[in-house]
Amino acid sequence: MLRKLVLAVDGPEESGKAADLAEAIAHRFESAVLVVHVRALVYSGAAAWAPEWVPELDAFMVDFVRRLTAEGREANSEILEAPEHHEGHAIADAAARTRADLIVMGSRGRSRLANVVLGSVVDEVLHRASCPVLVVR
Repeated sequence: MLRKLVLAVDGPEESGKAADLAEAIAHRFESAVLVVHVRALVYSGAAAWAPEWVPELDAFMVDFVRRLTAEGREANSEILEAPEHHEGHAIADAAARTRADLIVMGSRGRSRLANVVLGSVVDEVLHRASCPVLVVR
């Protein structure tokens, strides 16, 4: 049974299909959902900074949580921070902390070469998660 889900979102456009699937799973199994977004901290010398917040992402997360709670589902959202290229650690840690039964996340579908050069949050989550990961293209 899938009692708790973590939905990892990157942006409204990138995460729409994953959110739709997470919502369907939550309805089917009466699951609680934690929506997480990880802000990558960029370190430059002695200082760290995070990219500017995208209001559309905030609205997407708030709307998703409101929609689920209006339908009787338990749903919350969290903004996490992690060093750049370690976003997957934060997602896997959130799932472990909440004892999630499943992580749902989208994939941009980059090439293998791009993943080798730039890294892949999906790959990192797949290797670190203590629960199954459902990747939606």
